[in-house]
Amino acid sequence: MANIQAALQDIPGRQACFLDVPSTASAALLSAVEFNATEKIGSPSELSIVLTHPLQLTRTDYLSRDAAFTIVPDDAAIRKFSGYIAGFSTIQTTKDYTKYRVVLKSHFACLQGVTNTQTFQHLTTPRLCQLVDIETS
Repeated sequence: MANIQAALQDIPGRQACFLDVPSTASAALLSAVEFNATEKIGSPSELSIVLTHPLQLTRTDYLSRDAAFTIVPDDAAIRKFSGYIAGFSTIQTTKDYTKYRVVLKSHFACLQGVTNTQTFQHLTTPRLCQLVDIETS
């Protein structure tokens, strides 16, 4: 595996980061231009990614879809962020490409919108996790 990574890093003009959206065929032509990742302890990770595509895309093809953003640096290990697309907006349209901003949040962010005032007492940890999971899905 290390030999393959070393060989890939020697190829000039390669893209160092990319977004993979398995459920959308048009994602293969996405090109990452810039990204900003935010990670905090106890909070879901959030990435703001600026992408370009030769065609105009629809929000419904991408919004709320599972995706993975991979960063392949020259001198470090590959970093992969997975989650769902929480935001999708068009920034700029030219005759050659359209620029988009995509917000990728980890699946942990799905729990942010849930408010629960129920009292959980005298429960085991597995049972507590089961009850919370049932209520949030």
